[in-house]
Amino acid sequence: MRLKKLKKIINDNDFENARLIIYLILFITFIYLAYFNQFTCSGCALCGMTRAVKSLLVLNFKSAFEFNNNVWIFCFIIPFIVIDIVIIIKRRCLKNEK
Repeated sequence: MRLKKLKKIINDNDFENARLIIYLILFITFIYLAYFNQFTCSGCALCGMTRAVKSLLVLNFKSAFEFNNNVWIFCFIIPFIVIDIVIIIKRRCLKNEK
């Protein structure tokens, strides 16, 4: 019974809109902190991220974390957010077709 209520809340259109807004706010905040907060590149959040992601793609986790400690964002958080956004868009497209 509780699981059905929870599923109904999660699939609610307003809750989906709230999640999309939160994702947008997180993205804007990350870009602001990475680029506009510090005009010098000493210790910004994205320094070494390209090399870290390349190391992740070849499964070299040690060197990935040596290049940038924030690479865990690409391992865990970003895939979940992208999957959630794709599910929301797919669900809305199916609703519009009906």
